[in-house]
Amino acid sequence: MVALSFRDLARELRDMVYEYYVAIDGGYIFNLESGKLKAASPRAHLFALQQTCKRVADELTGLALTHNLVTFSTIPCMRDRAFLVEFLFNLYFRFQVHAVIQHFDEKPASNSLREAVARHYPSFLPCLNASPDDWAPEDPDINVVRDVCDGNIGVARSSCHEFADFVLHHLEPDNATYPDAVRLRLSDKYWDIPSDEELDKMVKALRPTVAELEADHGPIIEFDGLWEENRFLYRFSAAAAAIRFLRSNPSSRVHIRRILLDEDREAVAYPETHGKGLVPFCTENPHIRIERRVSLWKNMFSSICHSMRPSMWRSYGAEHHQKHRFEDSYLNDWYSRIGHCSVSNSVAKWALEALGLPGSISVVLDCDSTPERCSQMLEEAVVQDAVWQKAQEECFARQLLPPPPIWEWRSIHSTNAFICQDFPKIVQDIVNGTSVISCNFPINGFSDIDVEQLIWDHRGMSRRLLRGGRLEHTRTIPSRTSFVKQTKIVRFSGS
Repeated sequence: MVALSFRDLARELRDMVYEYYVAIDGGYIFNLESGKLKAASPRAHLFALQQTCKRVADELTGLALTHNLVTFSTIPCMRDRAFLVEFLFNLYFRFQVHAVIQHFDEKPASNSLREAVARHYPSFLPCLNASPDDWAPEDPDINVVRDVCDGNIGVARSSCHEFADFVLHHLEPDNATYPDAVRLRLSDKYWDIPSDEELDKMVKALRPTVAELEADHGPIIEFDGLWEENRFLYRFSAAAAAIRFLRSNPSSRVHIRRILLDEDREAVAYPETHGKGLVPFCTENPHIRIERRVSLWKNMFSSICHSMRPSMWRSYGAEHHQKHRFEDSYLNDWYSRIGHCSVSNSVAKWALEALGLPGSISVVLDCDSTPERCSQMLEEAVVQDAVWQKAQEECFARQLLPPPPIWEWRSIHSTNAFICQDFPKIVQDIVNGTSVISCNFPINGFSDIDVEQLIWDHRGMSRRLLRGGRLEHTRTIPSRTSFVKQTKIVRFSGS
């Protein structure tokens, strides 16, 4: 009888053994301090089999990454750097919007700029053609260019900022006062964790713009005391951590198949946009699947609470945050703090960014062990907002209401009836499980009957608008949840 060794087995059988051998309970977790992956299980083996011979070593290469989940979480140990990044990005986009608005206040867009926008960002061309009559000339708070550059028109924020960067770069000869700031082009750097040299460059470029910005927005608050009280807030996203690791490990990343990005806390620099930084790795490795798990309570909803997100401007100073920081009623009363429309806007901004990514990147809304509460909140806020928007769009389509100019309709500053483009369909796809966005808790959708009933119950009422965020009229919305909407306005008419 001839003795058989492990190497005499068929390759298919050896691969089955390898898969069982490299499997680790919980997979790998990224350790920021070492910059390496570590086994989630404390008793993970040391891969002694890989040291038996060259053939086995070659066959085992990369299989540990291929057959195990790799998990990244938000980064809690670089808060001072994250704090500075948040401040500088805020400062940069204030300057960006200010510079573009200032230019268009002095003269209209040139033909060359219109042609360039038509080639690269055709969907934003109407904003260059919008006249004051398309908006609200009596209300200075409503400005088409500002809303587009600020991402307040119900489309992906990253697209708005890229458009603003494009316009600002195109106008560079006319904005020679701050050339270094114009050339920063930060819209493709949301997901970077900058080095000391890069931070110094950003500070040097943006420092000259501060005086002009303060003239319009008021003085920047003193951050020393605010930083000490709120330093636990500032983190880099799990996506930023993953991007940093993948960039620095080109030989290892091609073997990875599954990545979990645990966005367990609020992060800096518009974290919903950070998925774009993962696209090059998905292109390089078509087999990779990335899931961004976003905590609703500790991330998404927290990010829209003013008490949890200090402002760099005087309107929210250190005294305000210190006063409310540990008041239980202030921390626990979510609805009174964030508002129902804010919940929908927060869900929408994550959804819009996710829908613009490859199908290999998905987003899961995490209930944090409170499925009943999350189901109730999303049904009472997000689903009902989708019904309202769908009903209003139906009224425009049927000519029951005269449709307002498109940019006025989309502006979050002018009306709360619009959440984002295609919002009703986005919500229904999430409910039906046909979207790259999903929930790990049950949620009920809406039907055409709900929309028709809403239109019928409000027939004969004239359209009113929200101007400058002031509520002119509220009504109880009849719905299957009997939910009283206090942040919407009746905008339906039978004529």
